[in-house]
Amino acid sequence: MVGAEVKGVRVGDRVVLSFDYCGGAEGCRACDSSVKGMGMPGYCKEFHARNIFGVEGVYQVVVDDDVDDGEEGSKAAAGLFFGQSSFSQFAVVKGRSAVNVQAVVQSEEELKLFAPMGCGYQTGAASVTEVADVREGDSVAIFGLGGVGMAAVMAAKIRGAKTIIGVDKIQSRLDLAKDLGATHVLDTSNFPSLTSDLTAAIREIAPSGTNATFDTTGVIPLIEVGVRALHANGQMILIGTVNGSMMLDLGMLLNVREVSLRSNIE
Repeated sequence: MVGAEVKGVRVGDRVVLSFDYCGGAEGCRACDSSVKGMGMPGYCKEFHARNIFGVEGVYQVVVDDDVDDGEEGSKAAAGLFFGQSSFSQFAVVKGRSAVNVQAVVQSEEELKLFAPMGCGYQTGAASVTEVADVREGDSVAIFGLGGVGMAAVMAAKIRGAKTIIGVDKIQSRLDLAKDLGATHVLDTSNFPSLTSDLTAAIREIAPSGTNATFDTTGVIPLIEVGVRALHANGQMILIGTVNGSMMLDLGMLLNVREVSLRSNIE
């Protein structure tokens, strides 16, 4: 079913589900498509309230009780996580959370391949294309090669990065990263000291340093390596959630001229 006020989606269209955002209500410039093309809804000021914290009564649906459990009447099903709570055969979502991919996928089988890439692909790829704005000929390093990191590898390849360094400790992930576009891979289990040895290994591959480094791990020593490995005016993009306090040597940051420490954590 499609609500009467939902635009861009019709019954029968293939869709993937994404997060909720306010749509530019109450002056939210991030969600206002007139401000910056399609807008930047991932930075919606109501993002956490709409996608993580939960709002009582949102997406609550009364369903018939057809299960013989000894109780009579109807039951309420509700959910909110990332605007859709979709680990189910059926989901009730707002129109903004349904992304129409009818023109992109040609079959149900393609949709099955496409659907799991929703959050991870948006986060990893957009960190490369929208946050760091990686350009042709750049050198980048990506720490952590799960779904988010792999999406970053692919986006860097599409953007024409000259050097793409994938960093992880699981061999199968390193192998897949090479298949997806990484020019070099580094196994962190081979380095006695992450801070010094991994930095040196990255600098051996990219002597001038990386234009951008992306961390999906939240591991503080790796984040320090990422900063140390940057080119002057490079960008360190934090995607993984950091557990605990992160202290970086201010002198180190000043010595690596004009670097940027940025976050793309949802």
